[in-house]
Amino acid sequence: MKKIQFLSLLMILLHATTYGQQNCDELQSELKNKEEIIAGQKVNISKLENEISYYKEALNLLNSKIAIEQDDFILRINSVTGKSDNGIVIIEGLVENKGILRAFRPQSYKTLIYDAKGNNYKASEIKFGNLDNLQEFQKNLPIKFSIVFNKIGEEMPVIRNLTLVVANRTGSEYQNMIFKNLPVSWE
Repeated sequence: MKKIQFLSLLMILLHATTYGQQNCDELQSELKNKEEIIAGQKVNISKLENEISYYKEALNLLNSKIAIEQDDFILRINSVTGKSDNGIVIIEGLVENKGILRAFRPQSYKTLIYDAKGNNYKASEIKFGNLDNLQEFQKNLPIKFSIVFNKIGEEMPVIRNLTLVVANRTGSEYQNMIFKNLPVSWE
């Protein structure tokens, strides 16, 4: 009986080795190909995630709730950030020209913020991207801007009033653009 069991076991082992997988090279190359495909797809996913975050940020910039439309210009404020280490307040947003091609030259020495105590601060710098002003402001082209105020004495929770003064090419001023009650996020 033991001989029969032994022979049966021997037959099963011979059968398994005879009909088992002899050459694994094909499977290994297929596995390598699939790993390369997965790595390529991970790179594509990473690129798409970066694009999605870029478009989300662009949508947030365009859909700001703090906006004013005046003289065919639309100004949207997206963030008001205070830097407590330096005593600086930075206001960032987008400006868009809905009218004809023209100049948009902010007057930093006339642009002011007022706090709740009545203190006022002049803008030290106004930038449109890396430009100081827009000599030929194209229609329907939103441009990012930043306004910097230096030497802020104390951390104000809210800017009661931002008065932005802008002139055209000849130097005559457009109507003042005024924002009220802008919350400041201090870092």
